[in-house]
Amino acid sequence: MQRTVGRRAGVAGAAIGLVLLVVWLVGPVLRVELDEAGTPPPPALPHDVQVVGEGMGCGSGGCWRELTLSWPGHDRDDVRARVGLDDAGRQCHAMSFLDRRVRCVWEVDDEAPDATLRVDVGWHRPLGL
Repeated sequence: MQRTVGRRAGVAGAAIGLVLLVVWLVGPVLRVELDEAGTPPPPALPHDVQVVGEGMGCGSGGCWRELTLSWPGHDRDDVRARVGLDDAGRQCHAMSFLDRRVRCVWEVDDEAPDATLRVDVGWHRPLGL
């Protein structure tokens, strides 16, 4: 009798753990996909990089923040490297260990002066809804 109760408790615990894992992985994806107007907070920037312009844009894939960044005394390539964008001009990271929504920062080609870098900040939407 003791073995049966222990086995049932183990199976119930494993089932609860599996449900929590699925909610932890799938919940943020659904949250981002269902909130089309939601935008992530701007990323933490190095102390010497300044936001000199800010706006918001929306399209069929949701909304995003538009930031113009400057690092006084440096050019656009220096700002790109300082902010941590990859060779494709992009950076994506989960918000935290508990908040698995993925915030992406990507460079935007525009007519900004050479000393500034224009980036957009938005959620990665894996389902594309």
